[in-house]
Amino acid sequence: MLKGYFDQSSPEWVVPLRDKAGKPLDFGKGKVHSSRDKSDPHKTWKFRIERLVWGQQTCLPEKVNFIAEIRWEDRGTGCWLCYYILNRHGRWAFGQYGPMIPVADLKELYQYAHEKGVVP
Repeated sequence: MLKGYFDQSSPEWVVPLRDKAGKPLDFGKGKVHSSRDKSDPHKTWKFRIERLVWGQQTCLPEKVNFIAEIRWEDRGTGCWLCYYILNRHGRWAFGQYGPMIPVADLKELYQYAHEKGVVP
């Protein structure tokens, strides 16, 4: 599995895998993300990614899974398991559904995240 690690000391968070147009997958260091509150559709929670590990899926090389340590604006830290995949146009797209990962890939990615201190 091709994998990597990014933290705040990394100059940029770019995975060396390219889409059809030759554009690399960029995790957007410093980007502020938001999540809707399920109990109040008008409220959002903001967070930043502190550090992350990523791994290319072995049986589906056009998919990149990642585990990120996140810091909520006012709720402490958490963990985020997500993926990016090449869409039908050959461009990187954020996976909007629950990730499905082969057990061996998940174990390897989790172990790597544990070694790097992303997860306890």
